Amino acid sequence: MTVKSDGAAVLDEKTGVLTLSGKVTRDQILSFRYSKVTSVIAEKGTVLPADCSALFSRYGSYYAFEEEDGGEAEGSFWRYIESFDLSEADTTGVTDMRYMFAGCERITVLDLSSFDTANTSEMRAMFYACRKLKTLDISGFDTSKVTGMRDMFGYCSLLETVSVSDKWTLKNVKDSENMFCGCEKLKGGNGTVFDEEFTDGRYACADRKGTPGYFTLKTA
Repeated sequence: MTVKSDGAAVLDEKTGVLTLSGKVTRDQILSFRYSKVTSVIAEKGTVLPADCSALFSRYGSYYAFEEEDGGEAEGSFWRYIESFDLSEADTTGVTDMRYMFAGCERITVLDLSSFDTANTSEMRAMFYACRKLKTLDISGFDTSKVTGMRDMFGYCSLLETVSVSDKWTLKNVKDSENMFCGCEKLKGGNGTVFDEEFTDGRYACADRKGTPGYFTLKTA
């Protein structure tokens, strides 16, 4: 199945690999939302749309009601997607990343260090309920224009490590409520452990001597 425009999203139904290429549109990607996609790969030259809100949210899911006898309906409820390789994706024009990966419950490692977020203003609930995610690398993120981070990592209950660089800042963030709610395994690079009293943006920084934070500083 292929959706055509200046870019393309092509699903190999045998392997479950969704390949993105060219200037792909949001509708192209969302058209596979309820397909059996196990991984997403961006080819070199892939350009993601300005609006990436909920782009992969609950990707590879579909629903069906329970049968009257209490059994599950055929093909009831699944989340298939297990990995992303977006290292070749151009994100320089992306302004909205709200809920972008929310509910991707099977991914355990996510490396978005190549993302250019200098023009991004919204990251609310970007990784919300990625319940099996353990390691997240967002060390390329420039958050100088971001205003919303509410629920950004909320209920990532197995998340242990988040890598950031000195480009990470909350200087323009207006809402960081519940940013780390439920992140009980999260630990900063200098040993700061999760504290349920600090689930907003107060500890959303690299963990350094004298400055507690939930993130690990990654240097080049």
